[in-house]
Amino acid sequence: MGGGNSFERRAGRTALADHAAFLRISTSRALQGRRFTIDEAAQIITQWVDQPNVHMLAPGEGHWHLLREMLTDGQAAGPL
Repeated sequence: MGGGNSFERRAGRTALADHAAFLRISTSRALQGRRFTIDEAAQIITQWVDQPNVHMLAPGEGHWHLLREMLTDGQAAGPL
């Protein structure tokens, strides 16, 4: 594949949002059947972030203004 593009070489994750969502869903008492313990879920996240092609993303300058514009232009409402 000749090295691929930047996306192929490096997977980006938004740490806070992805990690919190995974912890919230995978450990939820509302789930039927086997759920992960906090330790198990945290270990899975650690395995993700320890991959050499993963780096943590953070909002850049102007992020809020762009997000606000998209939310209002798209008429977003309800649980986002």
